[in-house]
Amino acid sequence: MHPALGFDALSRLPLAYKKVATSAARGDYKDLQRLATFIQRSSETHAISTLPAFYANLDPSSIPSGAQLETSLSGPLRASIGRAIIALQNLQILLCLRSFPPDASLELWPRVWAWLDFLHLYKHCIDGADTLIDVKTYIIWASLLMNLQDYTLTGLIAHHPGVQAVVTRAWILTVDVPDRDRDEVFAKAQFMLLLDPKNPVSLAEILEEAGGTFDHLAALVVRHLKQVIPRRTETVSFWSAVITFLDDMEYKSVPFKDALLANGAVSVLVKTILSSTNMAIPPTMLPHLRRSLLTILQRLLHHPPGYTAMSEALDAGLLRVIATCGVDPEAKDLLNVVSPSMVYYSVISRMEQSIRDVETLSANMSFRNSTIYPAWREFRTLCEQRLSTLKYFHSKPRASLKACDNLDCEAPIGPKSQFKRCSLCQTAHYCSSACQTLDWKHGGHRDICQNLRSVRFREPSLSSRERGFFRVLLYEQYQKSRPELLRQQSSVSRSRPGIELYTSFDYTASHGDATVKLGSVLDAQRRTPTRDWAALWNYYATRMKRCQGTLELHLLKVMEGQQLRMRLFPVRTVGGQSA
Repeated sequence: MHPALGFDALSRLPLAYKKVATSAARGDYKDLQRLATFIQRSSETHAISTLPAFYANLDPSSIPSGAQLETSLSGPLRASIGRAIIALQNLQILLCLRSFPPDASLELWPRVWAWLDFLHLYKHCIDGADTLIDVKTYIIWASLLMNLQDYTLTGLIAHHPGVQAVVTRAWILTVDVPDRDRDEVFAKAQFMLLLDPKNPVSLAEILEEAGGTFDHLAALVVRHLKQVIPRRTETVSFWSAVITFLDDMEYKSVPFKDALLANGAVSVLVKTILSSTNMAIPPTMLPHLRRSLLTILQRLLHHPPGYTAMSEALDAGLLRVIATCGVDPEAKDLLNVVSPSMVYYSVISRMEQSIRDVETLSANMSFRNSTIYPAWREFRTLCEQRLSTLKYFHSKPRASLKACDNLDCEAPIGPKSQFKRCSLCQTAHYCSSACQTLDWKHGGHRDICQNLRSVRFREPSLSSRERGFFRVLLYEQYQKSRPELLRQQSSVSRSRPGIELYTSFDYTASHGDATVKLGSVLDAQRRTPTRDWAALWNYYATRMKRCQGTLELHLLKVMEGQQLRMRLFPVRTVGGQSA
């Protein structure tokens, strides 16, 4: 046994307390309580000499069995549990003393964990008026584990089965603590640094304790951000710990990213970054913490479908974050995520108000002198262009036109209300049952219907407003690019006569503007990675030949988070009308 844990160590205590400590070591509950009071007001030398008494009261042989707890918790059993709780609490105090012998931690660990594991597993049987296992108790336990981990330096404790569950329970209770106790509790909550979600076994324990699903864990993180960040400087370590946890978890886990987005993490992160500038955080710490939050926010906005989270972020003040944090390189990275998303109605429709909200900030001289300002000017120019498109989209009501997919229809274009979709693929439109039957039997729809259905349901669905805005955006870009497209078409016609062409509108660049060019339908069919898309290209190539110039094919390329998404827009033009 380590000398500091043996009864001989008690001889260094004053005579009066030597007797109390000896009695406490032999299991006297009241003397153990007296000893706990003594170490709080004694010298460090005398306090560390009480270690054997607390060590002795953590004897694993006195741990009740599950069967004993389920029948009745008798006086002696309850007394042994009470002594163990007092011993754990005071061991945490002694571990923080400079004179604590580090090599004693390996002998303490088995006893400490035997009791902690028991108390955590059977908390529902033990907790009562005379034995209270509350948030402060859990913080003491988790902090005790963290301090033992620091002394052992082996990783033994963090990865021991059950430890992550105890620490997660302490985290849950700490986040949900009432306001009146919050500052005191948060100041002691550095134990979160013990959480290790990168380890699959640890992650399984964390998830189970949090509620069993990634959704429960994401909800806990969001509550943490909402309730911890607005606190005082003492919460910096607790703030830093959850950022580290988020960084470890969110970077690799797609289900966790989905759960974070579903629980509103994007808007909370935006508000957290904005509030951080008003906190009394040491100047040396704020840039690192803020950059970490900006990076996590950027990765969430990159997660498909991206544009839905972007809308939420703009409502919460994303542009204000960019303008406020313009000196950070991560702010420019965020700007490069926003620009490509401005092809979506749900994003650009929020941009006008968002731009107005940051007019004063963006006019500030310090912002104009920052490295982000040239990129901001380009962003503003693009924003004005897209807002102009939005204004046109919202202008006087336009009849929404559709084209009948039966190429032999005598009046193929008309108001959308006169058309019905194929019930299987929900892509082809017909003005009558007769036209649908003809296209099914003779127009090729029978052969392509399943491919259209597969492509449609593999892609995230778009609202009719999003698709309508895409069409207006492509129409404007097509008119602007038409001289160059005609030049390209002339060049291709000379080198590859008779080839069917499509127009590609690529909005994936970080600056958000479009690259427009012609492409060969045959080449696209050969390069496509899936059979469904190959069948689609072949189908439209056949139809374009039949239409003799009245059918054009537009291919839209956009980013949905970090994922490239392609969407086809066939455009039929008959009698001066297009649909």
